[in-house]
Amino acid sequence: MEELTEEDLENLHEIYGGKKYPDCEAMFNNAGSSYVDYYFCYVSALQYIFVRNYNTRETVKKISLMHFPTKLCIMEYNKIAIEAGLETLSKIGIASLVAVGTKEGKVLIYRLDSNEAKLLLKTKSGVVYGSVTALSIQDNGQNFIAASTTGEIHSFQLM
Repeated sequence: MEELTEEDLENLHEIYGGKKYPDCEAMFNNAGSSYVDYYFCYVSALQYIFVRNYNTRETVKKISLMHFPTKLCIMEYNKIAIEAGLETLSKIGIASLVAVGTKEGKVLIYRLDSNEAKLLLKTKSGVVYGSVTALSIQDNGQNFIAASTTGEIHSFQLM
């Protein structure tokens, strides 16, 4: 690991000002996707999911959640649409299914493309006790698994 210089430490302190975030995560769209320039990220203290283009270093989309995120799971939407026989394939820009676990134990699932972020599914609070700690989309979007801090594991059928 590279040691930080005094100047680097000053810059970090100036940017973040001693703020402490207990959890943050960034993840790239699935390997093999044609949208590898984009990554999705969150900070648990903020109620947003950010979609960034790492080549241009720009935030291309900011999704307001109204919930505090604790986990992300991403899948290319076109793979799911082809498997399910849907006609609504996205031909341009980002086309992802984004699952977000929250501090309140909710799971939010969005269809995200370059034009909009559409909420497809939202579970009720308390379906999963505690905050969501793990998410997985299985079988090309057919099944969905969520785990919580209390050790519960829930399985849902998405299609």
